[in-house]
Amino acid sequence: MKKILFTIIAILATTAAFAEDPAAPASPFKYSGAAYAYGAQFKTTTKDQSAAYGGYRFRPYFSYLTENVEATVKFEIDQVFGGSKDNSKTSADGKQQADVGNDEKALEVKAAFLKFKVPAVAGLSIKGGADEYKTVGGFTCGTELGLGLINYKADMFDITFAAAKVWEPSVLDTKKDTTTEKDDVTFYAADATLTLSDSIKIRPALYAIQGEKNQVDSKVPFTGKTAFIPSLGANLKFGSVSVDLAAAYGTCGKDETDTKYSGYAIDLAPSFKASDAFTLNAFFTMLSGDKATSTDKNESFKSFTLKQDGWGRLFILEDQMTFNNADTKFHAYGDVRGYETGYYVIGANAIYKMSAIEIKGQAGYGQLSKVASGEKKDLGVEFDASISYEIEKNAKLIVEGAYLATGKAFGETGGLGKSTKKQAALYAALGMSYKW
Repeated sequence: MKKILFTIIAILATTAAFAEDPAAPASPFKYSGAAYAYGAQFKTTTKDQSAAYGGYRFRPYFSYLTENVEATVKFEIDQVFGGSKDNSKTSADGKQQADVGNDEKALEVKAAFLKFKVPAVAGLSIKGGADEYKTVGGFTCGTELGLGLINYKADMFDITFAAAKVWEPSVLDTKKDTTTEKDDVTFYAADATLTLSDSIKIRPALYAIQGEKNQVDSKVPFTGKTAFIPSLGANLKFGSVSVDLAAAYGTCGKDETDTKYSGYAIDLAPSFKASDAFTLNAFFTMLSGDKATSTDKNESFKSFTLKQDGWGRLFILEDQMTFNNADTKFHAYGDVRGYETGYYVIGANAIYKMSAIEIKGQAGYGQLSKVASGEKKDLGVEFDASISYEIEKNAKLIVEGAYLATGKAFGETGGLGKSTKKQAALYAALGMSYKW
């Protein structure tokens, strides 16, 4: 830790030294990042369950840049205030709490990569390492992963080819061994953005997830087969009206377990900018679900999602609170994105900006896509609100809250499989955030 801190201080000192001398060349070092701290209180969707807590997130980013080379590392520190009995070891989701004295091993590597521009071919670049990659709509992936990537940019199009390891057991492959040979999961992407005009952009893509026959515990269901996910994104602008569309369809033939997989996901978001200060948006999101009544097919789009955190708007039903870095039991109690049932939500939000103040209000209604006979689909109606005050550029004080009139899907007879009684869910937080 001391070596890391010393390196950070040295980088900042070097950057400052160059900045003080206007005649000096621009520093190759770049320091950026984001941080927030907050206090929150909530009631979950489970009857008589609630909590109050505080925490912070700090993400310092460091880059070294030359004409053709970028070397970047992004760190992340997430802590909840106050100790616990498990504070001496890393918790299930990789966080250690800030107890009295702190000094915990809470530093994580969020991303680290090298990127080269190829001087011989204008617009061509190569990247390798761990970094964020977001598929169309974020339905298959919207987070960091270890990858190799080739990108080519021209005036009207931007095309990317990528390969990433999703599962790589730390054992040697032994030929004809039924547990170690062919035990990986690999993700592939061919992704293009076409700028047809100032008003029209489309993003056709084809993704593939290869699940080898001996892969276990990877959370990818298909074994011995490759799934394909053709996807399409579009952004259309007509004066003060714009429309964003993202759609994906996943398919995979019968795998080693004689199960066939298919599923779809769609997100539609029209927007109307009434003035520089006021914007009105609507949204519809739907992911297919599976009833789990058949053993030879699965129709849930969850099968084609590497991690369910690449999309969403609603604070509770889709876990889109500003401050959601604590253990998942403190913020994901209403998150329905990871269920085999699939779901849909429909709603609208309005954003009003007045000088340094921004006010946002949002409402949405949701149901599960598919449930077994006799189970309830209704997720309920959610209302979200936030007010922020910008004290200087990108430095905000934020008050936000949400209320979910919890539907019967969260109850004892609901399609989410809960065994407890439900209650209306609440969330309220006061915090501060900064990006630099």
